[in-house]
Amino acid sequence: MKYKRILVLAIFLIILSTFVYASIQAQKTTGGLAVHPSNFDLTAVPDKNPTGTITVDNLTDQPMQIIVNLRNFTAQGEEGSVNLTTDDTTYSLAKWIVVTPMTVEIAAHSSQNFAFTIEVPKNAEPGGHFGSIVFTTAPSKNLTGSGAALSQEVASLILFKIPGDTKEQATLESFATDKSFYEFGPVMFDARVRNEGGVHIAPVGSIVVRGWLGQKFIVPLEMRNVLPDSIRRIPSTLNKKFLFGNFTATLIATYGTKGQQLYQVTEFSAFPVRYGIVVLIILILLFLARKRIVKSIRMLLTGK
Repeated sequence: MKYKRILVLAIFLIILSTFVYASIQAQKTTGGLAVHPSNFDLTAVPDKNPTGTITVDNLTDQPMQIIVNLRNFTAQGEEGSVNLTTDDTTYSLAKWIVVTPMTVEIAAHSSQNFAFTIEVPKNAEPGGHFGSIVFTTAPSKNLTGSGAALSQEVASLILFKIPGDTKEQATLESFATDKSFYEFGPVMFDARVRNEGGVHIAPVGSIVVRGWLGQKFIVPLEMRNVLPDSIRRIPSTLNKKFLFGNFTATLIATYGTKGQQLYQVTEFSAFPVRYGIVVLIILILLFLARKRIVKSIRMLLTGK
């Protein structure tokens, strides 16, 4: 009977270890692709076509057949997402991009470099042009295992600027905190920048916070690209827990080749209510017991 139990336990452990090993192997083979760099910000130079190199990593245990596709992109929403499209847009770039190689198989846990050139037409309009190089997996005859043929896509975005007579104009659509009153920090700021020009911009600046008691804090503004004809949300955080009083926050940033300025002010208040209540209760108790306290102090000093 004892040996029978040991045999059953051994069989159970073998089955369990086989299941765990299969799960680990399945996780290892679904790592997917990685691309770097994920974006380029390039400016045209006279009589020279811009070039670059993109590296794609195969993170799986299987070889991956890669097909390169070229697409344009436009802003989608206010969080920095983009909409990839094969259609021509106002700021198309895809048709100027040449990539080598266009198809290749990347071995398991290996990398492949892709070289690209932007062949700028002589009559290209000044301003911003936006395209992407998309790397898509395709089924390979060497792939094995369930789920190996699932298609994946990774992309590298190219923001390309042609200098010349182009409009650079942006406005602050709004600038505010997420609340008008804080008991405790942090304080969350939300700036929304509208790009009304014909080229992408990346505002640089900071938020200066001043309190009525002379406090001063500086919050750097995170640099984020804002595409033409779009609004980009730029969040910032004042990482201070204890704040007291009324505060004025001023956003000052510059953008564009001429250093145009963005400027807006917002206000908020802060007070640690719970701590304030505790202090108030202590003060009330001290006031009510003031006669006893005075008497106790007199006895300590005079002995009477």
